Amino acid sequence: MRDAQKVALITGASGGIGAAVAASLAGEGVRVALLGRDRAKLAKVDESVGGQGGACMALTGDVTDRVQVSDAVEAVMRSWGRIDILVYAAGVNITDRSMRKLAPADWDRLISVNLTGAFIKLGLVIFMLWGVYHGHTYETDIPFLPGLDLTFRAAPLPMLFITLS
Repeated sequence: MRDAQKVALITGASGGIGAAVAASLAGEGVRVALLGRDRAKLAKVDESVGGQGGACMALTGDVTDRVQVSDAVEAVMRSWGRIDILVYAAGVNITDRSMRKLAPADWDRLISVNLTGAFIKLGLVIFMLWGVYHGHTYETDIPFLPGLDLTFRAAPLPMLFITLS
């Protein structure tokens, strides 16, 4: 399905899952906005996705910084006027998370990126998504986000995936 009208905002887009999702969505004709901290890596993904004929923009920012995420959302809205798809692929992992070895600073970073970052981005984009899917309701038992179908996964930490179909 090719849809050049749809716009995706992808965090963690400078590599791994985020870059792969960007390439896949662009291959379907979706315009993709890449958000990540590493400008050089983002430029490579931007070049790769853009080289395949996909509309792409690279935005540098840290998902734990509300101002930087807000600036990225505003840049997408100025350029393309909408956000239809939200992909949160940013994340950090600490290989040894045992309580004996886990430093408080590592815990704080893990929670800040993996949970707070997702919350910040969701909070800035959720009303746009509701506007895009106007008139449709999606059942959920989660009281703070009525109207959305949410699936929670733990792999290895809680990540929030939103599916709007």
